[in-house]
Amino acid sequence: MKKKIKFFCCFVLLLVLSIPIFSQGPGEPFHPMTAPGSRHINRVNTQYFAHKLFWKNPSNTTYNDIYLSPDSSLVISLDSRALVLSGYDSSRIFNDLSLILIGTLEHHTKYYWRVVEHNGSCLTIGPIWYFISEGYRFNYWSDDFSNGLSNYTVNPPGGYWGISYSSNAGGTIPELEHNNLMSGTSYLILNDFFDLSPNINPLSFRYSFDYWFGAGLIGLAYSLDEGITWIPFWQQVVNENIPPTLVSTESVPNENYVKLSLFSSNIYGYWYVDDLILDSPLTVPAPPGQIQVLADTSTRRVFLNWSPGFGIDPIAGYKIQRKIGLPNSSSAYQTISEVGPYTLSFEDSTVQLNAIYTYRIQTKLGWGGVTTWSNEATAYVPDIPTSVKTKTELASEFSLEQNYPNPFNPTTKIKYSIPTVTLRQAQSDILVTLKVYDVLGKEVATLVNEERQQGTYEIEFNGTGLPSGIYFYQLKGADPESSSGQGFVETKKMLLLK
Repeated sequence: MKKKIKFFCCFVLLLVLSIPIFSQGPGEPFHPMTAPGSRHINRVNTQYFAHKLFWKNPSNTTYNDIYLSPDSSLVISLDSRALVLSGYDSSRIFNDLSLILIGTLEHHTKYYWRVVEHNGSCLTIGPIWYFISEGYRFNYWSDDFSNGLSNYTVNPPGGYWGISYSSNAGGTIPELEHNNLMSGTSYLILNDFFDLSPNINPLSFRYSFDYWFGAGLIGLAYSLDEGITWIPFWQQVVNENIPPTLVSTESVPNENYVKLSLFSSNIYGYWYVDDLILDSPLTVPAPPGQIQVLADTSTRRVFLNWSPGFGIDPIAGYKIQRKIGLPNSSSAYQTISEVGPYTLSFEDSTVQLNAIYTYRIQTKLGWGGVTTWSNEATAYVPDIPTSVKTKTELASEFSLEQNYPNPFNPTTKIKYSIPTVTLRQAQSDILVTLKVYDVLGKEVATLVNEERQQGTYEIEFNGTGLPSGIYFYQLKGADPESSSGQGFVETKKMLLLK
């Protein structure tokens, strides 16, 4: 009852003030790794593999609720039918959500989600984020046009695309007929989306053309932005009749979420098409799974890790691409590295402070082919606050040394030093924290969390019970009397190898 009263008061305040954030609330969640617009999110989420959504919470949150649904209206209105996780009963603060709670997602569907942060007095409703689930992995698709054009859209409206009960293209009755009696370009767009890879998704079809006059183009095109812009991948200039012709093994470009269309441009006559087939192998190689990123300001790096892809042929390695900004930004992906088949992590040392980067990875196969792209993951590289000294400034004061031994199993020692003079130039104990994080940024151990006197300390970290992999240890030295409460931050990497 108390929770309902508090929510009602906050909701009334929201309506009165018409603002999404309350001054007495804890603040909004931020930095979602599955950032708005992220694509190719794994559909099948089981106990052995499930995509996880990660984000950060404001420091004074006492518990939070997570809403997720393909129906945006349920998420906007905080409908209980979209509430998938709540920390109310246990006073728990969640910073991740495993999609195992959702199970199997629909093909190529937008899922909307938001986090509501609570403290002792009120709440803050977070922004609405969204991701897009992966499309059909088995891309076999065939159309002999016996079912009409129910799975197509004409753009712009008005161009004549229809069904002809003839066999002019060389196939069987019926077939597609396009009667182009207008200038400009007309598209017949297939409504489905595909996740495609080169050399393993050949497109074939039959066609003919009854030429009238003029000269123009017929062809097939693909779109990567859901039909806003189109790029031809097969086309032919028409200035005479074309007899029945078979086009086979025309490769569709390798991208996620490809839309396909037929098109004609500035040409007059009848175009006939039949037996449009997109082929696919019996076993489709899978891209890397669940790529995750962690930004580190002190070393100006972004750390990536992923699970291996799959293919009948041996995996030859992985291609890593990066773009500036969020997944839905207009910037283009650039290949930044290629690594071997047994490498499942990567350090990007070419990032800039105060920047956002989105990454994706592709599996390279032994015969020269590649898979589709992995899920997109976003890293936020913050700027160093002016109130925090840089490591040039603090090398003679604070220090965090490399753990020894490294790699280690299962124990290692970490040495750090606290200066004789604090940041305010007065002798005092300093609040120190030394914590260990996994590659996802999740805290796995707190080694120190107390005020300590000046000097050099050494502490042992025991990795028993943790899986092999890369971990990060971070030292923070805070000045108790400073307004920011923080004076030094440094992070180093270590490797647990069992």
